[in-house]
Formats: sequence, C-alpha cells, structure tokens
Amino acid sequence: MADLSYEIFLNHLDSPEYQSGEIEGRWGILDQENRPTWPILFFWISARNSKVYNFKFDFTGYPENAPTAVLWDLEKKSVLAAVERPNFSKRAIQVFKIWGHECNYLPCDRLAFQGHSSWLHEHAALIWNNQQDTFIKYLNELFQILN
Repeated sequence: MADLSYEIFLNHLDSPEYQSGEIEGRWGILDQENRPTWPILFFWISARNSKVYNFKFDFTGYPENAPTAVLWDLEKKSVLAAVERPNFSKRAIQVFKIWGHECNYLPCDRLAFQGHSSWLHEHAALIWNNQQDTFIKYLNELFQILN
C-alpha cells in the first residue's frame, strides 16, 4: 500500500507554485540518490549572496503535521556549522541560529513551534494550517529570509 502522505507531497511538488519557484531558481529538490528517503528529503534554496543553501526536511506526518527542516552540510552529512550559516541579516541570524533543536527557528516548523504557544498570536500567518498549507509555505519563508 502506498504512503498517502508521500502521494500528497508529490501532488504538491507538481503544483504550479512549486514548479515556478524551481524554474525561477528559487529552490529545488536535491537528487535523493545515496540519501535517506521519505519522509526525509533534501532541498536547496538560493540566497541573495549568490550562494545556495541546502536543507534537510523531515516530512513525518505530512501534511497533518508541519515539516521540520535544518540547514545541512551535504559533504559532512550533518547540520551546517554555525560559522557557515547565513548571517547577513538580523532575521537570518535569528532563524538559522543553533538553539538546542536541529531545526530552523520558525513558527511554521514542527519542532520549533513546540513550547512557543505565544507564536499563535505573535506570528499567526506563519503557523502551520494543515487544512490549507503545503511545504511550499516553508520554502517561501526560507527564500524570503535568504533574500
């Protein structure tokens, strides 16, 4: 039996919103060869400093639950070192800090949201809504922060 969450993800991957971002060079899914498979996937996102950052996404429970993601070093197969993280804006420093959880410090991140109930009111637009949101919400937010 096929994994319904993976089938839903594939439909979102085929959406015009995702495809236009990929065509415009904002983001893309990395070749999954020799890497973990669903629910772990790797994406790249372009940044204003002409650099591309890689992210390891965990889609466990998607789309009922928000994905979680972290900056990733493909060569070392580990979380990206603090000195290599984007630091060109206050927002980038805040979101990509190392803070105890291996995830980005964002309200739309499944792990980051835990313990931050105040975000429901402070950042309502960024909170995951499983009735309407797709992982593209997360990609868009990362792209905005990096650009």
